[in-house]
Amino acid sequence: VALNLTSSSDITIKVLDVVGEIISVKTLSNVSNHVCNLDLSAVSEGLYFIEVSTATEKSVKKINVIKK
Repeated sequence: VALNLTSSSDITIKVLDVVGEIISVKTLSNVSNHVCNLDLSAVSEGLYFIEVSTATEKSVKKINVIKK
């Protein structure tokens, strides 16, 4: 999930299940260009949503967790 940040911002990353319950929340401060790894090993297989937000914008992506 990518946001085009024009200046340093605080971001919040939420992982939500298909019914909208928050599974995980991660907050990063003063981010300008950052790659964040999310450990989803504790969640069950299925459909999830990743929501990345700043004070002025929000992006949501759908992911499918498949374990081998």
